[in-house]
Amino acid sequence: MTHLETRISTVGSFPVISNVNPLRLQRLLEVIAQTDRQEQFIDKDKELIVIGRNHRNLYLFMEELLPQIMAAHSGPYPESSFMFPHHFHGKSTMNKYVNISYHPGEPVKIISRTKGTASIVEKMARIYAEKGAITDAINPAHTLVEDIYGISAGMKRAEECYLLQDKLGTLPFLSRDSAKSKDYLHGNPNGYRALHDTFYWNNGFPELKGMRIRVHYETEADFVKNRDGDGKNPRRAHRAYASCKLEKPHSLGKYQVVVVDHRSNLEVTFSHKRIDLSDKLNGQVQYHLLCPQVN
Repeated sequence: MTHLETRISTVGSFPVISNVNPLRLQRLLEVIAQTDRQEQFIDKDKELIVIGRNHRNLYLFMEELLPQIMAAHSGPYPESSFMFPHHFHGKSTMNKYVNISYHPGEPVKIISRTKGTASIVEKMARIYAEKGAITDAINPAHTLVEDIYGISAGMKRAEECYLLQDKLGTLPFLSRDSAKSKDYLHGNPNGYRALHDTFYWNNGFPELKGMRIRVHYETEADFVKNRDGDGKNPRRAHRAYASCKLEKPHSLGKYQVVVVDHRSNLEVTFSHKRIDLSDKLNGQVQYHLLCPQVN
């Protein structure tokens, strides 16, 4: 029995921080332990942060959401993701859905994305260096990195962002975390404009209970300027913002991060890749684990 398997089997002595609920986490720990038995990549002196990521979960969410906010749509279409300075190891997965029968108050388009591996690790290290903590104050077992899954709604006018926000708040399968709502529609110092929300998806799947979705509402014009910047304020561009974040202190201290990606049942082998943010993490190595579908 490996060190990790011993820790897992000792009830109550193995606290793990994660973005998934305890039922799902137990399954992921079993997968990690199976891989560690072969490759011994878990650091016994570190506390574990486990991120479960499956793009199909976001696809299922979009299937439930879209009929409620668009009369008709086409897609999903693969969307080019941004290549940020720290995206040396995989970019985010993005899809675009287009409204083909627009009515006032509806999004013109929606882009969905799962957060890239390097972005997950970078954000955790930056938060920990800044706050000295990586967990939610209300739920100590849950990571502060809540945007593993996210969507961006492109609207025709700024006032329609608020209309869609109100609409989402009425949907029975969504619960808003009001404390996480932020209004940047009228700008912040770097020129960025958008409205932010965080929702829990009440999906009826026991192992997905508590799945969080980050929602950005922005006008089509602001979407382009937020992505590329504008002549008045180049700092507004996503890439410039990412570079600014990378200039901040980063540390994971006593933690090791394992990002678990779920693949199809046809994949029968396990593999893992090192994630080393070099100077940002002072040589600390994290892991990205590819595994068969965890049902």
